[in-house]
Amino acid sequence: MKPLLELIDYNKRKTIKNLKQARNDYMAVVYNGLVKRKSTREIHKDIQKITEINMKHGIDTTPIVSYVYKLCDKTKRKIDNLFPVDTVGLLIGEWLFSVFEKKKVFTETNTLTYEYAKKREENDKLSAIKFELDRGRKEQKVFYLASSHKDCAIDHQDYQGKIYVDENWKNIVKDVETLGKIANYVVMNNVKTFQWVIGSPVWLITRPNCRHYFKLLDTEDVLGHTEKQLLKNHKMSHQKGNKITQTLNYKRKEMRKENIINLIRKYEERLEYHEKLYQNNKRIQLIKRAIEKDKLLIKKWKEYLSKMY
Repeated sequence: MKPLLELIDYNKRKTIKNLKQARNDYMAVVYNGLVKRKSTREIHKDIQKITEINMKHGIDTTPIVSYVYKLCDKTKRKIDNLFPVDTVGLLIGEWLFSVFEKKKVFTETNTLTYEYAKKREENDKLSAIKFELDRGRKEQKVFYLASSHKDCAIDHQDYQGKIYVDENWKNIVKDVETLGKIANYVVMNNVKTFQWVIGSPVWLITRPNCRHYFKLLDTEDVLGHTEKQLLKNHKMSHQKGNKITQTLNYKRKEMRKENIINLIRKYEERLEYHEKLYQNNKRIQLIKRAIEKDKLLIKKWKEYLSKMY
């Protein structure tokens, strides 16, 4: 199951990256179009071109494109009501960037992106689990070993590194003698079901960003070894989980290296967004100052990181 979960994690990060890039492209054409007082129809055509380019590359931009259309139309109406028809360029550009910042467009589109990626991750994990369960049942294997890592979330510590059993094990295994051995093992070791641990309230594996994985094991392997031995034999005990995704903690003293790296990445992404807007609007001082601020924050945290580590 580990390779499948690693692929799911890779696809999730790729989806997030692609959607953020698409967001930057969308917002650039919307910003440029509104500054130049293009019609809503013209800007919509520019938006559609970006959608078509992404579609050719297999990228679904649905999570953010509807937001972009609504933002475009609503802002266009405001501009037409506030500014005379012959007003273009600098004045609108400054006002428009302030509106986008006030509306937190960067943050809101990021949220839409993460929610979409989270849902896809959830569906992909459920499909992977179903695939693994089906495989186990065909091979009459019912035991699953959960991986373990030392930087585990507190609420998962009691559930990692343990053996779990398919809740339908009595209907899967055909050999009567083996059934008896499994029943004895389950009772003597108080083994929970695989379906229980991946569901509420634990959500091992299925919770977003959970770094654990399972491995389907032979019955004799499980019956003949302790959980500690199984973890060692199958190399499933780790110092760190295998994903780069971590929860950010902004309390300076408690920051870990991964948190700082993720914080730097966040500012680098915001810099890319601002630079995209600035690309064809280099007279807009508000964007220029936002870019300078992003660069300053990136430099600050990189210097802090180098001093700490």
